[in-house]
Amino acid sequence: MALLRTLEPEIEPVSLAEAKTHLRVIHTDDDSYITELITVARRAIEIKIQRALINTTFELVLQSFPGSRIIYLPMGRIQEIESLQYYDANDDLQIFDENNYKNSVTEPGRLILKSDQSWPSSISPDGDAVRVTFIAGYGEGASEVPSELKLAIKLLIGHYYANREEVLSSPGELKELPQGVISLAMPYRVWCADD
Repeated sequence: MALLRTLEPEIEPVSLAEAKTHLRVIHTDDDSYITELITVARRAIEIKIQRALINTTFELVLQSFPGSRIIYLPMGRIQEIESLQYYDANDDLQIFDENNYKNSVTEPGRLILKSDQSWPSSISPDGDAVRVTFIAGYGEGASEVPSELKLAIKLLIGHYYANREEVLSSPGELKELPQGVISLAMPYRVWCADD
């Protein structure tokens, strides 16, 4: 299984102005660096909580169709399943008709095969027989992202801005994320059965 981010969101949950206000930076010398930190902080939060914040397009690549009727889709709230493709016995890429499955509104996201349908045969010599393209996130606007997650991003931006190198929490131990960031973000983590 592989998860590929194929299309980044057009905006960030935290604007440059918001980040600069949080950092108490009034000059423009570091604008490009702070802009970069916003994206890095958002991605770090998304990885930690296994959830896209702003609508983002992903492609989930599987070796084959599952033995059950469900394909679990990571990254939180699934806004849309764009396509389900598979390689057939002739190694030709086929599109599985969207009328054969539905998008569950649960978290983690699920693509559910309808009860009167069955998965087609899929074979790929490269081990990437099934591809699900989907959009996950709270929505297209920053206003749809919970304020706790925006604050977590700002705290992480502040941490990265103040600490330009790795930070040790105790001798020889690297600090992954500041505790305040974890406290704000973890209630939004998407938990899977194997976590």
